[in-house]
Amino acid sequence: MRNLIFSLLFTLSAFGQLSTQKITVHIIDTFDKYIGVYEYVYPYNTDDLIENHFIVLSKVDNKLTGYYYGTSDEFDLAREGYIPAFFVSKMDNLKIKGDTITFKLNVENADFLTKAVDLKYKSTKEAIHAGYKNWKNKITTNPKYYQGLLKNYKMIVFKGDQQSLYKTFNKRTTTR
Repeated sequence: MRNLIFSLLFTLSAFGQLSTQKITVHIIDTFDKYIGVYEYVYPYNTDDLIENHFIVLSKVDNKLTGYYYGTSDEFDLAREGYIPAFFVSKMDNLKIKGDTITFKLNVENADFLTKAVDLKYKSTKEAIHAGYKNWKNKITTNPKYYQGLLKNYKMIVFKGDQQSLYKTFNKRTTTR
């Protein structure tokens, strides 16, 4: 009888572990569909100044990781008389639940650079080491929270209370 109880407990325990493994694999596989480079094309680009933004999602150690490449306009409510700065920032508290993506950007004035950051760099430090220069202007840089809608694994749409939040990022098939 004692052996029967131990066998039953062992069997139930084994089934519990298998179902947990399946759930974990399913969650990790779901992120794979979102991995890639998403681009927002700024509607007022000129030949001399391209202000597109990028979101790069990847999987590191089975966790979703993201970087946002944008301009100082994300934090500057009214740019007048000067060109924007550019930055790369890790997407803090990045989460995907269902068809919703959320994250926070924490950017300091020291993170603003004078030209668009190449997607191969993942920090201001890397970009500065590669020859990028700091932007001289100073603006308020409070943390910024984002919530967007994922559509068909090919698009991220942001809408918010500020005009600068209305952006549609389309998944690219190639990197720049």
